[in-house]
Amino acid sequence: AHIRALDRPESIGKRFILSQRFMWFADMAREVAAAAPDRKVATRTAPNILIRLIGLFDSEARSIVPQLGKRVELSNAQARKILGIDFRDAGACLREAAAWTLAHEGEAKAG
Repeated sequence: AHIRALDRPESIGKRFILSQRFMWFADMAREVAAAAPDRKVATRTAPNILIRLIGLFDSEARSIVPQLGKRVELSNAQARKILGIDFRDAGACLREAAAWTLAHEGEAKAG
């Protein structure tokens, strides 16, 4: 996407949404769980009221309270039109990334 934007004068000054679709974190977790059935992946969502309560005492939780339950719809139409990008299915990408990560588990060394 970056190279395509540099190659196209019509992209100057524009911002591009480089995502196939909106997904809640729980939806992402279910995709990862599908790729790793032998792993325990948390897929449940904490109730909004619980996050609001925690937000009374924790500044990080407090920072997300205004966004609770809000679905933000963004359009990738500009990226498709100007950059010519055909997006792959977001769920498939997550499953593939999870499978790759598990296949290469333990290869990275801290350091």
